[in-house]
Amino acid sequence: MIKKWIDLLIYKPNTKEIYWNKIFTIVSVITIFFVIVYFNNIRLAERKKQRENFGRYTIGVTTDTYHANGHLYINYEYYFLGIKYEESKSPQRRLISILNSHGGRYYVLLASNNPTNAVMLFEYPVPDSIGALPDSGWEYMPGYDNIKKTE
Repeated sequence: MIKKWIDLLIYKPNTKEIYWNKIFTIVSVITIFFVIVYFNNIRLAERKKQRENFGRYTIGVTTDTYHANGHLYINYEYYFLGIKYEESKSPQRRLISILNSHGGRYYVLLASNNPTNAVMLFEYPVPDSIGALPDSGWEYMPGYDNIKKTE
């Protein structure tokens, strides 16, 4: 069975002549895929590093949900330095049943040098005792004994 698939990939139909154009195309597509994945991983690592180096915490409020590509996404909004930002994130499956997807308050970790570089920390709901939010956020999550969470 595997030999049949290899023959279909390598040889022209009903011959033993190597199909170089097909091989070149397959190798090119695979190479492009891995290059895209590689550079995307570098981009994601850089964004995480920015959140670690310039991290501030603010409060995000969930506003809505929607389904896409088989996943549940939760829309949320947060403020930093008086500016409103809106994002969405797909939470981990284990958290979906306990989340308040409309009006729930959760901490948001953002990079102060780029406030759009943010992630909502669904694992850390904001305690009811936390009221006023400083414009520039917090260095640590209030109510969690100075836990500095990075994601």
